Amino acid sequence: ITSDRQTYSFTNSLLGLDAYRTPLMLAGTAASLLGIDPAPLSAFTGVDGRMSLQREGDLLIVDNANSGTNAETTIAAARFARESAGCDQITLVIGIEPGDGKVCEGFPDEEIAAAIRLIRPQRLFLVGQSLDTPILPPDAVAGTCIHRAPGFAEGRDGAVRASDHGAIVLAVKMWR
Repeated sequence: ITSDRQTYSFTNSLLGLDAYRTPLMLAGTAASLLGIDPAPLSAFTGVDGRMSLQREGDLLIVDNANSGTNAETTIAAARFARESAGCDQITLVIGIEPGDGKVCEGFPDEEIAAAIRLIRPQRLFLVGQSLDTPILPPDAVAGTCIHRAPGFAEGRDGAVRASDHGAIVLAVKMWR
């Protein structure tokens, strides 16, 4: 970004996500126009529960658990996780937090199954009462280690305990 003959730049892996690309670019441009170096935007990790990025040891955790979670955002989170982690090892925590089933447009079992089919996680944590095993696409879960978790916290904790590297994608429909 160039402003008043001063050149500024920053990098952030979140620029790879449609939801953050334009806002980060606008923030960088605004800072530059004000004569402020936008370099601190490099450390921006996202808004908690809105596709944020965290690291726990060798694990990358992409947190997309919120009221707007759907198949599209879940698939985008998994793609971003694979690119950011630099490997294909994905643990997916997906479902609906008990008691939060009526948030926004919902997260129907068919959408959850479609996301699982496209993501093809190595480990799968199904949260809440959603998604009976028969609806799971057999071709997408062959060889997948499947766990059930009563809620988001248990699913996240179980995924962290079960994963020593790679990425965890949190895609639970819930209020935060």
